[in-house]
Formats: sequence, structure tokens, C-alpha cells
Amino acid sequence: LAGLAAAYLFRFGRRLYLSRLARGASRQALSALYTLLLSHLATEGYPLKPDSDTSVEYSERHPELREFADAYTRLRYSSATTGSDDTEKWDSMRNTYRTTKKLTRRTGASAFVKRIASLRELRY
Repeated sequence: LAGLAAAYLFRFGRRLYLSRLARGASRQALSALYTLLLSHLATEGYPLKPDSDTSVEYSERHPELREFADAYTRLRYSSATTGSDDTEKWDSMRNTYRTTKKLTRRTGASAFVKRIASLRELRY
């Protein structure tokens, strides 16, 4: 029982930590945002992303993730920018994250219970 409680405490504590980290504008923040999305998808019942797949390859099997994967790839592999252009890219990335999260959220009472009880996100 203590182990199960620790797993849930870790799950929610990690999510809180990643959410705070994702507010920044660094590669570490981008990685946290990506991990949050993968965790969300695992909790919603999507297949776990194989380690060998890139975000774009994974989105090929799940078209609703395509916009996020493209935005993530552009921001992740772009050279460092400064000024308002950088702010616009980050705002766009966060908006795409929120939209993708809404698109992939399952509805209903059983989905809610599964979402709360799931420990699948610990994979990431």
C-alpha cells in the first residue's frame, strides 16, 4: 500500500515539476512540455511511444499529434533566436500543446476514472 501511495505521489509531483519547468523558454522547458504531452497520451490510453521513434514518426500513426510534432521539431532544432520572434514561437508551441491535449482527451466517466488511476505516464 505504501508503494502504491509513493507511486501516485511521484506521478503527481513529477507532473507539477514538469509543468513549472515547461513555463520557461529553454530546451529543458521544451523537453518538459514534450514529456508532459507523452505522459498525457499514456494516461489517455494511447500506445506508448517507442524510444526509437521521433515525434514526427509517432505522429504519423496518430494524425491528431501532427501539428504538435511539427511545432516541437521546428523549435527543438532551430538555431537560437532572440526578441519577439522567439516569444511568438514559444506562445505558438504552448497553444499547440493545449490544443493537442484537448483533441486527445477522452470523455466519459470511465475515461475519468482511468485517467485518475493510471500509472502509465511513469514510463516517461
